[in-house]
Amino acid sequence: MIIFQGCSLIGLAIGASGDKSKKGYAESFGELLVLEKDKICRITLKSGEIDSAKFVGFDKLSDDEYRIRYSKSRLELQDSLTLPELGNVIAIIRDEKRTEVNFKGFDANYVLIEVDDKREPIQLSYSYMKSSLIQDSHNNIIEFAKIDKLIVKRKIALLTIASFKTGQGIHKIPLDELLRADFEVKKYGAPIGFLFGAIVDALLIYTISKSPFDVVVIIGSPQAPASRILLGAQSYRDGRQ
Repeated sequence: MIIFQGCSLIGLAIGASGDKSKKGYAESFGELLVLEKDKICRITLKSGEIDSAKFVGFDKLSDDEYRIRYSKSRLELQDSLTLPELGNVIAIIRDEKRTEVNFKGFDANYVLIEVDDKREPIQLSYSYMKSSLIQDSHNNIIEFAKIDKLIVKRKIALLTIASFKTGQGIHKIPLDELLRADFEVKKYGAPIGFLFGAIVDALLIYTISKSPFDVVVIIGSPQAPASRILLGAQSYRDGRQ
């Protein structure tokens, strides 16, 4: 019978590796949008940093607030890119079918449109928009491949805002102004891995003591070569070499 020992060290190494892979920051929109409520962060904005802020949650800009911010984005990009006007009709042409909708705004992961005044706004993904032909009310082509890249670079105003609480009160930060959030990460992988491995080691030693056969114990870890010890089960139980 062959038994592998050194499980506690192996568990420690595996747990430590898992801890190492945990990031102590959120940078992409995908990471920021799953930020835990009440997380204490150091946040980096386009305008500077806030050292210690508690994350409160996400909300949306009002129509008027978004209109002001989005108009500024359109003005800054007008020489290089056509952006649709808020509230205006855009045409989505897909599989030779033309659908006219009202444009309501951009967000991190979707474009907000309205089919008619009686329905709730609809969220369309950027991948869907990029795979369609989009025209504005003047039949200009809207290049969503470029828009998607500019969204990632925080060049276009978004609908979502993130709220953080500091000693000065609540800060409502547009998502396109938020570059990064750094925070502490609790790392329990190493001690849990070591404990689990130690339990396995204990079970193996118990198995050796109860076995009627000679047992080869291979003691090793990822950091050290294994060594072999031949134990006679009966003598092991009796405490003899």
